[in-house]
Amino acid sequence: MDRARPIFDAAVLAKLEISYRLRLLEDPTDMNARVSLAWCLFLQAAHQAGQECLLSDFLEGAGDDRTVNLPVETMHHRDANRILRDCLQQAITVSQLSSNEEDLSDIVKIQQLITLSGGEQAIAESEREAAHILAEITREVMREPHPPRGRACQMSLRPQEN
Repeated sequence: MDRARPIFDAAVLAKLEISYRLRLLEDPTDMNARVSLAWCLFLQAAHQAGQECLLSDFLEGAGDDRTVNLPVETMHHRDANRILRDCLQQAITVSQLSSNEEDLSDIVKIQQLITLSGGEQAIAESEREAAHILAEITREVMREPHPPRGRACQMSLRPQEN
């Protein structure tokens, strides 16, 4: 029996995720890559949530007395919630750092889709985490000694004499 071709090809999405992450390693300010990564992660989270739901339903129906043979592709190392949190982290980063209207519009769409699918709590948790991270960064910046304003730091290129 031929298996129907899936709507989402998890392997293609995984390859895209890697390519976007590599772009971000080269340039963390590449908001296009970050928005694309957020979309890719959203699709992976939706796909994985469907897989987890089907697997849960299947296992409930299988009972304890039967051996269950599952295709390897149903076993993933990340659960849908973890993927969704990663998606939201990328989305919130874009919303905090980008002024591009198209990027911001995409982020609003992702958050709306997550809200429509019942993910309000995940959004709220991600926003709290982002606020905490920003507060930590602000505290660190405020603690670092800065040269007095108006005076340039002097630096000698000559080796120091003893």
